[in-house]
Amino acid sequence: TASEIALAIKENKTVILLNQYPESQVFFQNLSPRQVARVDTPQEAIQIVMHSLSEHPVYPDDSH
Repeated sequence: TASEIALAIKENKTVILLNQYPESQVFFQNLSPRQVARVDTPQEAIQIVMHSLSEHPVYPDDSH
């Protein structure tokens, strides 16, 4: 929902919009261009997630 996207942006999280209307894309990208990506397929979304994880690995709490 729009409120969930807004909360994610507020928390400085990356948001991936899958098959969104162009108006939605423009609205959210105007809020935070570097945090919002629009993709047409789930595979594209996975590529963005994998790239993000390779740059910023996530470790379980007990592995530090």
